[in-house]
Amino acid sequence: AASMFSFDLMRMMEAITEAVEAYAQLYSDYIDRLGLSGRAAVAAGAMAGGGGGGGGGVEGEAENDPSYSVNEVLFSLMSERDKLTELSRLLGKLQFAQEGRDENMAGEAAEEINALARHLPTEFQVLNLLAAAREATAHGSRLAQLYLDRCFRLSDGDGDRARELDAAIAELRDAGQ
Repeated sequence: AASMFSFDLMRMMEAITEAVEAYAQLYSDYIDRLGLSGRAAVAAGAMAGGGGGGGGGVEGEAENDPSYSVNEVLFSLMSERDKLTELSRLLGKLQFAQEGRDENMAGEAAEEINALARHLPTEFQVLNLLAAAREATAHGSRLAQLYLDRCFRLSDGDGDRARELDAAIAELRDAGQ
């Protein structure tokens, strides 16, 4: 394995993606050799120590979306600031998809934002941010921007500015109803 500098995030993410994909392929080959599929494979993996703890939601999603586990691994390794930067990028992707009326890309971006939300504190209200961004209106866009700014302020420990943004969000929400 080649060494890399810790500040080379993109290269690290590529290496992790390659490792996760290689592991997924090896696991898939293993399951194929056993003649298992679907939930039986997940149960076999769990019994063999390869599956996770409780709850069926994660395993079910991972079966249907091979990129799910890659994103989960990447998001779990990112710093909070990097996660917020990725959130900004994904919101741009969502907005671009909505403007181009590309529902597939919009759905993909929304799924990635949902996955990322699981790796950020609930006080960031990422799901509210996503709901605002999905409105695809100037009002929704402005509301999403306020939520995003609020996330960055909370991350920076600027509670005073975050409370000001809470008031601006409430005011904009009230005006939109």
